[in-house]
Amino acid sequence: MPRHTILVIPGDSFPGQDIVSHLQNGGWAVQHANAPAELRTRLAAFRPEVVLADLDAWGEPGSASIERFAACDAKVVLVGGDGAAVSQAIRAGAWYHLPVLPEVELLEALLERACDARCMERSHAYLKTCEARATSAAALLGDSAPMQATRIQMRRLLDAETQSASGRLPAILISGENGSGKESVARALHMEGAQAGGPFVMLNCAAADDRLETELFGSDDEESGAWPGGLVDAAEGGTLFLAEIGACTKALQARIVALIEGRRVSRDGADHETVAPLRIICSTSQSLDVLVRDGRFRPDLLRLLRVNAIPVSPLRDRGEDVAILARHFLAHFARIYARPRMKFTAPSLAVLRGYRWPGNVSELSDMMEQTVLLARGDIITPNQLAICPGLSGSCERDFQTLDSYCMSVPSTGVNVADVEQDLVVKMLEKTDWNVTKSARLLGLTRDQLRYRIEKLGLMRPER
Repeated sequence: MPRHTILVIPGDSFPGQDIVSHLQNGGWAVQHANAPAELRTRLAAFRPEVVLADLDAWGEPGSASIERFAACDAKVVLVGGDGAAVSQAIRAGAWYHLPVLPEVELLEALLERACDARCMERSHAYLKTCEARATSAAALLGDSAPMQATRIQMRRLLDAETQSASGRLPAILISGENGSGKESVARALHMEGAQAGGPFVMLNCAAADDRLETELFGSDDEESGAWPGGLVDAAEGGTLFLAEIGACTKALQARIVALIEGRRVSRDGADHETVAPLRIICSTSQSLDVLVRDGRFRPDLLRLLRVNAIPVSPLRDRGEDVAILARHFLAHFARIYARPRMKFTAPSLAVLRGYRWPGNVSELSDMMEQTVLLARGDIITPNQLAICPGLSGSCERDFQTLDSYCMSVPSTGVNVADVEQDLVVKMLEKTDWNVTKSARLLGLTRDQLRYRIEKLGLMRPER
């Protein structure tokens, strides 16, 4: 298999046939074009990764030649030409310029680097596209009224910023319980906003302890391990997401106020204007009003953040969104763990809807991963959901009364022997392997239950 594909366009600066022969001997897939008509054919059919071209080939200006290559997503390495032509070609998008053709070994190393750079850029573009698709406002799952209201508020905010003549990006405060999806909303605002092309930098203020200020604004101390200019510099041109803003000290809050107001507080304490627009998004699971009353949060920072406040509702108030999210997470983890046929029964979805979800969306995601990992079959019943600690209580009550939640029959049918074994094992575990009590709860005699334990080869697990 060829190493890479290269199109050679020779000219006065280098003889094409010699280069083509050397590269082919080195394992490259090489074609050459000796006339403009050939170039169009080669680009359409060959799709080269790199174009190695004489800058003055056929007497065309460098920039005009490079525009021909842009459509095929190739890296352009140019040879020869004068200073003005080189500058024009670099501005037009040429990847590298060689005054003269080097030795073959050096040329091959350079072409390898060009191919690697192209591969990295394509991978980065693909990942950015995937990220945009996965974190856009449309990707915030749920059709409930609270979720629709959140999306509408986000869209109004983004539309207002687009129409702003100043291009100013005011701070945003996202509030909601832990696990409710505040980070997802922040990422969606970033990917749909003016800063989508820049970095998304996140810092959990509650987890940074006494290094929080250094993490944000940097340090001259090389041993601190912080980014030299801080995460504020790293996020420039993009979005800085400060999770749990209420955990910041009041001294740090003062610096954040200055940052939001358009001034950058440098490491030496002096203020200077921001070089590039910076989106600042904060989130909180605490009541900032209570923190202000307690003297732990600056009122001026709260006023700045309240200009654009987006509340995120807890999962228990989002109705049918529970089922939508549960199916999404089940499919997601089923793909990861190669169990693509997994699905819920109607009773199991009813159990999920009836749960209060104190951990919100994060808890639901964790439970679905646990279910995919530990469920015996591909049809998720309420009993299989009982492996999740939060749901075990609900499913145990259903099991005791043997109501429809536990006795529902999937359309694919059941194996009676498996059902019998599940019943016996579940009851023995429930009674801590008390055979007499288990037999009574199952409506069997003690001897009948002992017979089934022996037939099924069951043994009490060691402790």
